[in-house]
Amino acid sequence: MFKRYVHIGAPHTQPMDGEVWNEGMKLWMIDPSTNEFGFEYLRFREDTWFAPEVQTMTHIAVEVDSIQEVLPTCEKVLHDNLVVDEHLTIAFVIKDGVCLELMEMK
Repeated sequence: MFKRYVHIGAPHTQPMDGEVWNEGMKLWMIDPSTNEFGFEYLRFREDTWFAPEVQTMTHIAVEVDSIQEVLPTCEKVLHDNLVVDEHLTIAFVIKDGVCLELMEMK
């Protein structure tokens, strides 16, 4: 089920150097590979479609074998089957009170 830790997603509200706009997600983000702590900084625009929990809670991104296998073990599914590209599908969930980004890589 769980393969490895990937990054920590950290929501914030003020512009930061190095932010990149993502039109589809309606947010600015900083790639976690660009900082020493591996933080993916996220600043959401007011009209983003992301759930409030994703916008306000720090999340832990983990690679999993199968998102569909993990979903039944979670308290709440916030977003499922978000296809980033042909190699990556993600989901956001609450599991054991923690916000997780599940990453299924092909």
